[in-house]
Amino acid sequence: MSVEEKRQLVYELSKQSSHLAPEVLQAWSRQEILQILCAEMGKERKYTGLTKVKIIETLMKIVSEKNAGDAKRPRKVDNPTRYVAPTSNNNASGEEKTTYCNNLACRAVMRQEDTFCRRCSCCICRKYDENKDPSLWLTCSSDPPFEGGSCGSSCHLECAFESEKSGLAKRSEECCFYCVSCGKPNSLLECWKKQLTVAKEARRVDILCYRLLLVQKLVKGSSKYRNVCEAVEKAVKCLEADVGPLTMKMGRGIVNRLNSGPDVQKLCSSALEYLQTLENTATTVPPTKIRFEDVNATSLTVILASNEVASPANIVHYSIWHRKVTEKEYQEKSTCTLFTPNARFVVSGLAPASEYCFKVVSFSGTRELGVDVINVLTHQTKNRQVRNKKLVKDNGNNGDHHSANGGAESGLEHCVKIIRQLECSGHIEKDFRQKFLTWYSLRATPQESRVVKIFIDTFTDDPVALAEQLVHTFSDRVSMKRSAIGGGASAVVQSGFCMKLWH
Repeated sequence: MSVEEKRQLVYELSKQSSHLAPEVLQAWSRQEILQILCAEMGKERKYTGLTKVKIIETLMKIVSEKNAGDAKRPRKVDNPTRYVAPTSNNNASGEEKTTYCNNLACRAVMRQEDTFCRRCSCCICRKYDENKDPSLWLTCSSDPPFEGGSCGSSCHLECAFESEKSGLAKRSEECCFYCVSCGKPNSLLECWKKQLTVAKEARRVDILCYRLLLVQKLVKGSSKYRNVCEAVEKAVKCLEADVGPLTMKMGRGIVNRLNSGPDVQKLCSSALEYLQTLENTATTVPPTKIRFEDVNATSLTVILASNEVASPANIVHYSIWHRKVTEKEYQEKSTCTLFTPNARFVVSGLAPASEYCFKVVSFSGTRELGVDVINVLTHQTKNRQVRNKKLVKDNGNNGDHHSANGGAESGLEHCVKIIRQLECSGHIEKDFRQKFLTWYSLRATPQESRVVKIFIDTFTDDPVALAEQLVHTFSDRVSMKRSAIGGGASAVVQSGFCMKLWH
C-alpha cells in the first residue's frame, strides 16, 4: 500500500474503535508508522528518542484531533495545514504532470526518464534512507586534491565496498574512491574523519564497533597512513578483548561500562588528530602547477611550475606517475622524481591521440604534502602520415632531399646529419651509428632508403621515437653480412674460401 492508502486506513480504523487502530499499527514496522506520522504533520522528523508505542500514541492523537475537526469549515487550499503530496497522474488533457521524489524529506522534481532520484538516492542500489546519515554516504565532489567537474552523485558506503567500479575493493589508490556514476576520483579523507569522530563520541557499543570496522576496511594496508592504520588496529584488538570478535551488527551496550572503552576512544582521538595535522600541513603548501610543453604524438615535456622555494625544511622532492585515462591504476614505480621546482622531464612512449592522467605528489622526507592531477591529450598523426604518403609519391625513387628554399640537399647527407644528432643526444649508441651508416651508404636498396626517409620525416619532431624506430627496424639488417643480404658480383664469399688468383 502507498502512504496515502495507509493514512486512509488509519482514519477508518480510528473512527470505528479507539483501540482497534493501535492494535493494527503494532503489526506495522516503525518506518511505516513514521511515514504516516510525518505525512500528517507535514514535516520530516526522526523521533529517535521515542519508542514505537509512543509514536503510535502521537499518531493516534493527531488523527483523533483531525477526525473531531471534520465538522469545522475547511481552510482554503492556498494555505493548507498539512503537507499536500503532489501527484504524478495525467490530467484530462493528456499532459503529464511533474513527477516528484517519493522521499518526503526530498520531494525533488524528477525527469521522466529517471528511474531514481539522483539528489537523495544511492546511484548503486537506487534506494534512499528515511533518516539519512551523511557520514555513511560517499559523494562525487570537486574538492581538492581531485578538483574538476563532478556529477554530484552519491552512494552508500557499504554499496561502494561491494562495487568494483568504486576501487575500494582492489585498493587501487590510497585515500581515494572512484565515482560509480562518472568515474571521477574523490578523496576519502573526510569520510575517515567522520567515522573516527562518530567512534570517538559514541556511547553505544554497537555504534563504536560498526564505525571502527568501517575505518579498518578503509585504511587497511595503507602505507601512507600507517599511523592511522596502527591506531585503528589497536582499538579493534582492545574491543575484541571485551566483547569478542567484532561484526557489523553488535548487541547494544554502554561504552563507559567497558574496561577498554576509554582507551579505545583515546586511540580514535589520536588517529583523528594525526589526520587533521596532515590536512593542515597540506593546506600550508601552495599547489604545484603542472604545465606541458612540446606535446607530440608519442612524447611530451612535463614542467613543474611552482612559486615555492625549496628548502631542507620544506618540499624535498616531487614524484610523478602517469597512466591513460581509461586505466584505473597507476604503475607501482613512479615515472620520474624531481628534486627542485620549475624542473622538467620528457615522457616518451605515449600513444598518439590518447588522453593521459598525470599525478604529481610532493613529499617532505617520507611525508606526503599534496597531490596534483591533470589530464593531457597527445597529438594525432593522421595529417602527418598523409603528408608523408604524398612526399613518397612525388619523390618516387629520387634519392635527393629538397629543402624549403628550393635547394637540393643530398638524401645521404641529410640522413648522416640526423643519425649524428641522435648519437650526440644519447638516443643511439656509437656502434649502431657506424653499422647503420655503412649499411645505408653501401648496401641499402632503394626501397630501404625510402623507408628510412619516411621514418626521418615522420618523426622529425620526436628524436626519441625516431631512434627507437630505427633501432627496432634495422638492427638485424645492419648486422647482416652482404652474402646473407644478396648475391651477385658484390656478394662476399664465406670465410675459408681462397680468393687469390694467379695467371
